[in-house]
Amino acid sequence: MQLRAEPRRRILDGVRVLIVDDEEDICQIVLSVVCAYGAEGECAMSAAQARTIMARSEFDVLLSDINMPAESGYTLLRSVRQHSNDSIRSVAAAAMTARVGFVDRQQATAAGFDRIIAKPFDMTALVTSVAELAHLRSSRMTAAFG
Repeated sequence: MQLRAEPRRRILDGVRVLIVDDEEDICQIVLSVVCAYGAEGECAMSAAQARTIMARSEFDVLLSDINMPAESGYTLLRSVRQHSNDSIRSVAAAAMTARVGFVDRQQATAAGFDRIIAKPFDMTALVTSVAELAHLRSSRMTAAFG
């Protein structure tokens, strides 16, 4: 992966992103990319750690790997969507996975994911997806709180 050295448009200014992946390198790469475009973010190495972080900080976007050892991204997102806190429940979420077939998309949708971001990442598509998800989150919050 190569990132251009020129200044980037800061299209993600003010967007808070939580990245969940048991592969630290993947987590750090995604974090670096979204932060280069103005986002603020954190990484979690497991679903359990993600829930702990979400309990103490508010996020606009959740990017979660699906296949993690102890608990899948599907299980994580189901618990997020059932949370009693509207702010946590309404986070916009994307599944990060190499499996993007029809059945995989159905499973992601059933778990509550708003979209799938295919691995390996197309960095432009990643940033665009985060921007669109942040807009979706904003719309949800407006609808929830008027």
